[in-house]
Amino acid sequence: MKKHLLQEMSWVEAKDYFAKNDIVILPVGSTEQHGPQNPLGTDHIVAASLASEVARRTGVITLPVIPYGMSLHHMGFPGTIAVESEVFASYVFSVVKSLNRWGSNLWLYQIVLFCIFLSLLRALMYVGLYRVCVG
Repeated sequence: MKKHLLQEMSWVEAKDYFAKNDIVILPVGSTEQHGPQNPLGTDHIVAASLASEVARRTGVITLPVIPYGMSLHHMGFPGTIAVESEVFASYVFSVVKSLNRWGSNLWLYQIVLFCIFLSLLRALMYVGLYRVCVG
């Protein structure tokens, strides 16, 4: 079975992947409140699961999840971990730069588009769950 998570690959396997591919999935999800009944990690648990399944189906590898986001509006809830937007953007850019250094030719937009896709999918999923649960 072919590996689809970067953190499970050796550096040799990563080198082989990046020699032939220039796209990765970067799952991003915040650590923040989702009501008193749900875990603080809901966003990044969902993002990692979705990214892993997409990777398995497509052969595109998934990077380790970034479990923090720009959640300053949730800081009133204990357990929330938030970063400023400038710090977050700089962090994601640094991840991309480090991958480019090792021979991949990743374009930032490929990663950003998937982050946006996951955000939209998560929003649609919550709307769908709301409709199912509330009517």
